[in-house]
This record gives sequence, structure tokens and C-alpha cells, in this order.
Amino acid sequence: SAPQATAMAFADVWPDGGSNTSDLLFDDVFNTSDFTTIMPSTTTTTAAATTTAARRCLRLGVGILMPYVRFYPPSTFKGITVTLMQLLARHLNFCYRIYIVPRNDFGLKLPNGSWTGLTRHIMDKKSDFSLGAIATTYDRYKVIDFTEFISIDEHIVSYIFPSVGPDVLGFIKPYNYPVWGFIFATTIVMILAIVSVNVGHENLQRPKEVTSSPQSVLKRALLSIQDVTFTTLQILLGQGINDQAQTSLLLIGSWILTAFVIGTVYKSNLMSMLISPKVDIPFRNFDELVEYKDMPYMMPGGSYFYKMASKAAPGTTLRKVFDNAAGLQTNQTFIINAIIKGHFSFITYKNSALNGLHNSFTRNGNCSTSMFFDGILQIPQALGFPKKSPWYGKINHIIKRLNRFGIIQKMAHDHTFNARQCLNPVRFARSNLKLRPLSMNDFYGVFAVYAGGTFLGLIAFCTEFIWANCNRKRSKQDPDDIPINNRKELEEHLGCSDA
Repeated sequence: SAPQATAMAFADVWPDGGSNTSDLLFDDVFNTSDFTTIMPSTTTTTAAATTTAARRCLRLGVGILMPYVRFYPPSTFKGITVTLMQLLARHLNFCYRIYIVPRNDFGLKLPNGSWTGLTRHIMDKKSDFSLGAIATTYDRYKVIDFTEFISIDEHIVSYIFPSVGPDVLGFIKPYNYPVWGFIFATTIVMILAIVSVNVGHENLQRPKEVTSSPQSVLKRALLSIQDVTFTTLQILLGQGINDQAQTSLLLIGSWILTAFVIGTVYKSNLMSMLISPKVDIPFRNFDELVEYKDMPYMMPGGSYFYKMASKAAPGTTLRKVFDNAAGLQTNQTFIINAIIKGHFSFITYKNSALNGLHNSFTRNGNCSTSMFFDGILQIPQALGFPKKSPWYGKINHIIKRLNRFGIIQKMAHDHTFNARQCLNPVRFARSNLKLRPLSMNDFYGVFAVYAGGTFLGLIAFCTEFIWANCNRKRSKQDPDDIPINNRKELEEHLGCSDA
């Protein structure tokens, strides 16, 4: 059977509602009301149980770090290393008491060489070893022992789940950009092919004795390009063609068939693209995080990441992350609430963020936060022991065996498997897409195209009107009949100078 936890009051240890993380101070005189006591399985023999009761329970300090340890007031602990410790207690037949270190401090080396937090407790043997995983840094390795790693973690950024809204460019989404480029190129090739056929057909029908000036040939070519362009675009847009004689029926027939296929596929996919949501992902890596200005980000105070980023060389990505951070934060309740509300994003361990996604989706069936996978600063997480601890060899041997058989990895998977639902916001939004009536926002992109076409048509109309007006004024008085001295004045007066 599972170990039994005595009902202890932890309200003062881990206050809820976003207040300070912990006010419990470690004292040399241990009061049993400050701990959660875990006894080994009740299936042990009477002699073994008597021996266990005769010796003191182990004191295990813990810093709250998901998914290794998660605390539910007043006295419930869950997580990977909590489950692991239950297995170890049953196998090695020991009981233990859990306490949370003040301010959830895993241990920071001070300028004078001393240590704070859980690392200090382990060094002074106030804690027999750690319940939760501790980041295995070089400085810590010199003062305490570490077991084989529980996991290899790295740092990522956790942020509010991206917003979902109508896609203004949904009308171009039925085809991707290469297909649109292929359609454009095919249209140009078809226009040139039909123009070439028309010009060649005209030259074949013209008598040999009839010659044309280069100006007239260019004029006929331009008129042919204009007519063929309009005809080709009419067919592509499904508007039919003019009732006039066509000399390149084979090319036009093949283009009609091609345009029919293109238009049919486009229209069949247009509706789904219009209602498909647009997901605004703010950043995908640390380089983009530094450049993103719409949301500040914070770092964990006194952490391994903070130490390495503060010592990074100028100009590196890590140093830029340090220089542009909005501040430091260690209160986990405050951090989680601020991320969900979108006040800031936060740099944390990948496994911690995965566990947060898993818990959110498991409870609510929805995603409140997300993260990217392009992490930096990998670091092992392991249990910490005092130097020359009699428990180190026994527990480290078991952890090695559990790692070889993938049991610890299975524990980690059980605490993070639902996180994959929130790792791809675009896929999540589309998988939860429901049929809905189209709104005005869905047509803004189409309306913008029509507005742009109307504007260009208006410019063309004004240009043709002004040009025709100039031609009419010129026809009333031929400049060739005007003396040279007065011709320039007339052209300037009419506003139709060749210059």
C-alpha cells in the first residue's frame, strides 16, 4: 500500500493567494507539527516496523519545482520525485518528514563563499537529502553530492496561450505561395503564347507586297497584347470571353480547362480558409524574444539561468536576454497568475512548463499557456546529499537501475503527457474549430482587394480622362500650323507639353 501522510497544517508554510512563498524557518529543534511524516508500507514485518519506529525519520528538505514536486495546501505533495521517494521508502524501509525551505530557495552562493537555502541545509546536514530535484551546477557539486540525473532539463519561455481571431488573408490561403506563383507564371506564358500566334497569323495573311512601318507593327502588337491580356484574365476569373473571332482556339481551349480546374479547387477551399482561425504566436526562440516588444519577460531570481546570463559575453543571445529582462521573480503563484493574464512571459525549465500545460489541460480541457521548444542552457536535475552520506550509495544505485529500465522517464511522461495538446497553438485552434456564421472580420481581406482594385481603376479613369481632354484641345488647333514662337506658349497653356 502507498505511504500514509499525517494530516499537518501547512497554511503558514505555503500561503495561498499570491502572498510570500514561505515563512517557515528551519530550527535545530524540530517540531513535528512543521512536517509531513511519511511512513513505510504497512505490509512490513513486525520486527522491521519496530526497528523503523525506534529510529528517527529522515528529514527531507524540498523546494517546489514542477513536475518534480508540487504542493497542494495544507499537506499534500505530488510529483515525480515524490513518487520516487515513496518507492525508495518501501524498498529501503525508512520513514521521512518533508519540510519546505524558506522562500523556496534551492541555494545561492554568496560573495563570501557561503550558501543559502536548500543547499546550505544539505551541507549542514539539517536535511538528510533533498526530496525534490536540484540543478546540478559545478559550484553545488563541490559542496554536496548528487545522484545520477533524474532528467536533463533546459530553459525555455512560458507565455500566455496565443490569441485566436479571423484571418484577414484567408482568401489567399486556398493555395500556398508557390502555387500562386505558378498560376501567375502560367498566365504570363499563356498571354505571350496567344499573342505570338495572333501576330504570326496576321503576318501570314498579309500580302507580301504590303509593307508596314515599324510604328504600325508596334502599335498592332500592343493592341494584340491588350486584347489577349483581357481575354486571358476573363477566362481565369470565370467571366467568359468576348464574341469575336479567335485565331488560337487550341490555346484558348486549354486555358479555359486550366482556369476551370483552378477556380473549382479555389472555391471549394475558400470557405474553410475564411473561417480558419489565425493564431498570433509572439516568438519561437530566444532571439525573437529579445526583439519582441509587446510583452515583457522576467527571469527566475537567484537561479542558474540568472547567474549564467549575467556572466555571458556582450553581444551573445544570452547576454541580450539578461539585458532586456523586465526583472526577477521567484513567487510561483504570482508567476503563474501573471503568465495566464498576459502580464509577462517567464523563463523557466522546460519540464516545469510542460507540467503546467499538462495540469491546465487535465483540469479544464483547455490551454491557458504555451511555450516554445528552442531551449538553451541544458542542465541535469538530481537529488542532493551531504558529502559522505550513508544513504547516498543505496539511493543512487536504485536511481541508476530505474533510469536503465525507463521507469523514471515513465513517471515524467505521466506528469506531462497532456502537455502536447498545448504545444502547437495552431493545431489546437484548428482541432477545436467549430462551424460558425461568417462575420464581417472574415471579409476584410476580400474587401481590401476590391477597394484596392477600385482605387486603381479610379486612377486609370482619371488618367484616361485627362489624356483625352488634352487630345481634344490639340485637335482644335494643330500645333504644326502655329508659328514656332507661339507653339510652346500654347502647349504650356493647355498643359499638354511633350516634356
